[in-house]
Amino acid sequence: MERVSALRILISGISIIFVLACAYSAQAFMLVAPQAQKAEPSSPEQGTARVMPASYEETYAAFVEEFPFERYSVTRNEGSLIAKPYNEYSAAVTLTFTKTDSPDKTEVRMIASQQNTPEVLRKWELSVLKRVEAKLIAAKQAPVAKASTAAPERPAVKSDIDELPRTSAKINKSDFAIVIGIEEYRQKLPRADFAVSDARLVAEYLMKVMGYPEENVVLLTNEKALQSDLAKYFERWLHNQVEKDGTVFIYYSGHGAPDHKTGGAYLVPYDGDPAFISETGYSLHRMYNALGKLPAKEIIVVLDSCFSGAGGRSVIAKGLRPLVMNLPNNKALPKNMTVLAASSGDQVSATYDEKGHGLFTYFLLKGIKNEEIVRPDGSIRIDDLFGYVKPQVERIARRQFNNEQTPQLMGAKKN
Repeated sequence: MERVSALRILISGISIIFVLACAYSAQAFMLVAPQAQKAEPSSPEQGTARVMPASYEETYAAFVEEFPFERYSVTRNEGSLIAKPYNEYSAAVTLTFTKTDSPDKTEVRMIASQQNTPEVLRKWELSVLKRVEAKLIAAKQAPVAKASTAAPERPAVKSDIDELPRTSAKINKSDFAIVIGIEEYRQKLPRADFAVSDARLVAEYLMKVMGYPEENVVLLTNEKALQSDLAKYFERWLHNQVEKDGTVFIYYSGHGAPDHKTGGAYLVPYDGDPAFISETGYSLHRMYNALGKLPAKEIIVVLDSCFSGAGGRSVIAKGLRPLVMNLPNNKALPKNMTVLAASSGDQVSATYDEKGHGLFTYFLLKGIKNEEIVRPDGSIRIDDLFGYVKPQVERIARRQFNNEQTPQLMGAKKN
């Protein structure tokens, strides 16, 4: 009897333990399951993805602004951007950009890598993506909001160079370009007609004809071309990107201005003021000095501007007279640099209204399109291009505008 009682007690104890275990498991499941249901469909390896309401180029530029060089070491590769070493969570950030079926939408996947707090990083990734998305939406809405007060747009003019040639060079990942077009200015300076459309078309030729990777071409127009933007891209961005086997292409379309005190020539940024040009402008000397520090095998600078202050694509402080500018000679330029300028130092750079472009830029792109001066690797036979552009510009300027405009070629001039 004692054995039977002991056996019954043992069986009862086992039953109680089994019931308690089942109850605990059910409770644990109830605690865990809701968290699993709420989890984001992402992981530390996958990061966070979002489709941005903007083109590939616009989206890429927005994220470059989001991770300024002052706070991050930024590396740009084809289709990706790496910002390191640290964000506020001490994490390296990798962004991957993917084009979608729509030209106005781009998928961005963001991965912040750190040993600790992965859930916090996923929330941070989402907050950055949402912040950039809001900026892109606001940028698209801004022109609509300002339409009622903005100056009337010039009617669009289509010319033969607006249709790109069908041939294109092989993509060269080591080639980089900065393309600037400033048509309107914060100081209400005279418009530099067609400067923005010129810059956009030059960027297209670089990417679709000359083999420059889209992510390696920076396009700065109007309010995106502040003095600080020029300094950032000429002095920091290029320095971080360019390698010894690469080519650098610089294009500027907009106003130039002289400094009456020093005789220096300046690009006029969107926030530039001719009355304080040494403080608000970006000098050619400063630009050439920054470019001269690059290890690139070739640097090409194209200036559809003028610097005397006599009109056209140049401005001057009120009450001052135009100057005869001395543009840099071969000795003042780095050995690997070639400069093509729209006119000489005492001339005016004209626009070609019937073609909808600057006179110099029109024939520059016409030469690239029709004269077979682009090699299979995307490089340009500079002497051949200049030999085509110079007489064409001189002829049209003299016949149609009663003006002397003589393009200039300075520097390496390697064929």
